[in-house]
Amino acid sequence: VIDNYPEGQVEYLDAMVNMENPDLGYEKVPFERELWIDRDDFMEEPPKKYFRLFPGNEVRLMNAYFVKCVDFEKDENGKVTVVHCTYDPITKNGTGFTGRKVKGTIHWVPVHHCKKVTARLYENLVDEEKGVYNEDGSLNLNPNSLTVIEDCYVEPAIEKYKPGDSFQFVRNGYFCIDTKDSTDDHFVFNRIVSLKSSFKLPKKSKLGDCLDNLLFCIRKQYLSILLFYLLYLRSCAAEIKPWNKGCARFGLEVNSGWN
Repeated sequence: VIDNYPEGQVEYLDAMVNMENPDLGYEKVPFERELWIDRDDFMEEPPKKYFRLFPGNEVRLMNAYFVKCVDFEKDENGKVTVVHCTYDPITKNGTGFTGRKVKGTIHWVPVHHCKKVTARLYENLVDEEKGVYNEDGSLNLNPNSLTVIEDCYVEPAIEKYKPGDSFQFVRNGYFCIDTKDSTDDHFVFNRIVSLKSSFKLPKKSKLGDCLDNLLFCIRKQYLSILLFYLLYLRSCAAEIKPWNKGCARFGLEVNSGWN
């Protein structure tokens, strides 16, 4: 809720249809006092380098204004339900305002002018992080391969599109309108590509850890020899032939005995 925005007022802002293809032009997006935002875009006690909304912080509403969080409300279970902000009228997008900068930009949809849709979020069918197969040889199926969210809100311009059309939902992924379950009154969106990769680097084996430790020791010993060698050169200009024998003392002859 933007506390200092006139109640009942609606203005239409220009939003680029596709930021990567300016030739597609702009659409008018209604802006009002009450907006829906992503729950991940607010934190009561944020970690470092979190640049979205939190008490006292200012962000830009995409294609709109700067807003600053001044308060928030919780329900009986401690869940944040309302975030209160104030806006600065001179920061309207497209006016060329340069008085100050903000590090975060968040997306939004107007509460009283949005459309409710259903979203299906698809993930990998097999949970590869735990292994493709179970101990009995059966596939390790991912129980979260499909999540259905019934109450999703999108901007009203979605009405002019038809089943089969595809879109990018900001910071969520690429979606298409389902051709079977969508109706004129209610669209169903299928996520076809996620923008947040679920890929994680595989855990190192014990052998890999041992090799890493061994290489670290070799590098450390090599640096010790190099340092000692430089000190030796500074102290005298004698021959360096004795170092050929000294190398074994520092464990550089590691090839023998390794398989």
